[in-house]
Amino acid sequence: MMKSLSPESIRKELHTKIIGRNIILLETIDSTNIYLKSLGSQQGPEGTVVLAEEQTAGRGRRGRNWTSQRGKNLTFSVLLHPTNQTQNVGLLSLLAGLAVTKAIRSSASLPAECKWPNDVLINGKKVCGILSEMVTSADNPPSIIVGIGINVNQTEFPEEIRETATSLFLESASYSASLKTFGSEILLPLKRDQNDITLCFDRVRILQKVLEEVEYWYIQYQLQRYEKIIQEWKRHCSMLGKTILFNQNGNIVSGVFADIAEDGALLLETNGTVQRIIAGDVTVVNPGDGYK
Repeated sequence: MMKSLSPESIRKELHTKIIGRNIILLETIDSTNIYLKSLGSQQGPEGTVVLAEEQTAGRGRRGRNWTSQRGKNLTFSVLLHPTNQTQNVGLLSLLAGLAVTKAIRSSASLPAECKWPNDVLINGKKVCGILSEMVTSADNPPSIIVGIGINVNQTEFPEEIRETATSLFLESASYSASLKTFGSEILLPLKRDQNDITLCFDRVRILQKVLEEVEYWYIQYQLQRYEKIIQEWKRHCSMLGKTILFNQNGNIVSGVFADIAEDGALLLETNGTVQRIIAGDVTVVNPGDGYK
């Protein structure tokens, strides 16, 4: 059976000092980002994690909906109070994507990759979406809420995203995954019969690993080791150096994904000039690469 989430089980073997020390678990909520905002986020302890078994109005970038089956995935938000308030805040979305990518690779042994600006893909399909939002007030320094949605054990998706979305469960090559492949600590029995054991991923272990990676890379951010973050992100992104299409509010531009700036902006080379892109959708021109 799938294991239920609880703050106690998450903290039990969580190797962090800040991220996830304070956990709020909700059964159903419209959005964990919205919930954190409603608490007066600037007053909350840094590293607070709001986790929901079900989101009814989960959001991605540009107001898009995030579809998630109840009890099968991870939908949560992390509250951060960065000390370098105005510099390189855009890098936090890349940082979160890098953390999820590395967590999936190390815990689930799946070839996750970063996609600019804040998605994680496996075999060209989206397994994770991230939405970072700044919260400001007259009385407190700005805070950052990083919302993360990871498709863990979901097996079905709406028709309109079926070709572009996936989950760790679907990408594990078969519905009867091998314990030898992933390690017994990350898998749980989902269904048993005489000849077969169907396994699912342990969401607690996946979440613990993600939070540990978020803390490590957030510390690097606080220490202003931006180049270290960027180089590691680039190492896990196969889009660099490729021709891409950039869509910003319906305006399509073609160019080469040249690099990532220190603040997380995409550097697009077009006709010998370099354009800074801070938001928008990118698609690799070669459909053989599978990026959407």
